[in-house]
Amino acid sequence: MIDLGPEQNAGWSPTPQNSGRVSDLLSRHDLICAAIVGCARATQPDRHLDALIALAVFPGLAELRRLGAGVWLRPDGSRVRALRYSSLPAAAKTLVPSGYWIESTCTGVIVVGAEGAWSGRHAIEAISICLAALRARDAICDCEDSTHAFFQENIHG
Repeated sequence: MIDLGPEQNAGWSPTPQNSGRVSDLLSRHDLICAAIVGCARATQPDRHLDALIALAVFPGLAELRRLGAGVWLRPDGSRVRALRYSSLPAAAKTLVPSGYWIESTCTGVIVVGAEGAWSGRHAIEAISICLAALRARDAICDCEDSTHAFFQENIHG
């Protein structure tokens, strides 16, 4: 076996270059996309799906000890529970970004706001809402990232 020096291995290092936290390994976009895929593939409401959605919206939950599907333990001993996003439309509606609204159509749900409109279509109403709201959040996240990068490059030089 040939031993490659750091200059020959495209920057790969056997030791992690980050803290090892989920938030360092996955972007917010990655987490939201995983939740969208989970929703699209769901055949019924599921607490594991609720947990995936909660992690996408609240990435800091990944830093807490997981007790079960959709339940985490805070350092003070209290518990955090994911809402039942995939089964309760009222819980799914909490995912809609502030300042955006929901419109129901004969083919599904649309979340509408200043940045555009995103649809969600699923046999389960709550999951339709989750899909549309998560897609809107993903688009807003991309816009915020682009605005931040523009600001950093052009204002702070």
